[in-house]
Amino acid sequence: MPIKAAWQLYKRDVQLAFHDRLECFFTLVFQAIVVGVFPLALSELEALPAIAVGYLWITLLLAMLLGTDQIFKKDAEDGSLYILRQSACPMWLLVLAKVLAHFTYTALPLIILAPIYGVLLGISTPVLPLLCLTLLLGALSMSVVLSLGAAFSLLAQGGAALQVLLVLPLLVPVIIMGPQALHNPGALFGLLALGTLFFTLLPVCAAFVLEMGHE
Repeated sequence: MPIKAAWQLYKRDVQLAFHDRLECFFTLVFQAIVVGVFPLALSELEALPAIAVGYLWITLLLAMLLGTDQIFKKDAEDGSLYILRQSACPMWLLVLAKVLAHFTYTALPLIILAPIYGVLLGISTPVLPLLCLTLLLGALSMSVVLSLGAAFSLLAQGGAALQVLLVLPLLVPVIIMGPQALHNPGALFGLLALGTLFFTLLPVCAAFVLEMGHE
């Protein structure tokens, strides 16, 4: 069954990511260092709460960019991508499984720790649940956008710089609406609508790009 095949692919990618404990540890340490060092660079700590939400969003983006080019690269190198193309499961569904796996091992740890980081950065406690919700929506959108960039990067044999250039225009609206969604319901609905649009279209686009690479 296609759903079962996608689920197995998701579990495999997540297990491989968490099995590499050094990589997971590096991601967590990177997030903690970025969040911890930032207040030291401010001359006036009173300004920290006003910019803390936006800073968490930038931290999330940077954490997700780490190793994004590996979403499809390892599968292409060991031949798994060719096998996935020949399977009965639609390619877009397999791409979606890899998107969710990438979200799980890059963004989910930061979202879980977001309330702690929020308190440390001076964000008011009542908005922390909404902060986690907006980070969740934004991270899902960023994962599917980055998967498209990874597919183009694989097709063009380019590096991370090419990938960032390709997906940056799609990431900008997410980064803009994410922090605003805490105080603007319109931005929250816009973030949800954008995520729905991305999840509807971009896995199909990424699958098409990967098929082009096969040809």
